[in-house]
Amino acid sequence: MLSLSPTQLAIVADPSKSVTWLFGIDTNLDNAMEYWYGFETKTWGADVYTGKILGFEPITLSKGFPESGTLPSSKTKIFISNQDNTLASGLFNGAVVKIICIVGDHTGSEEEILSFKLQV
Repeated sequence: MLSLSPTQLAIVADPSKSVTWLFGIDTNLDNAMEYWYGFETKTWGADVYTGKILGFEPITLSKGFPESGTLPSSKTKIFISNQDNTLASGLFNGAVVKIICIVGDHTGSEEEILSFKLQV
């Protein structure tokens, strides 16, 4: 169950809220993100997310334990622009992607509401 603070609840309840999705990618598997992407350039915390995300498919989450048999993987597909040819094809194999959902209200106040970590 998602537990929200009073500030987060107020933002989520705002009728004119905005939603921003951010993607941090840890290719070294050291819990430090090497790449920060969003649909547009945005500063969140100390990180600047560049606008390279073209889209992503809904996130399918699996249970934390199998009821029987093999545990299915959580999954999504993320589409990243490589217009400047700086991303090699195997760069993200085995990486961890942190997907962050930021929700803002009509006053401009924003909060991280939830996040997911998935392995590529």
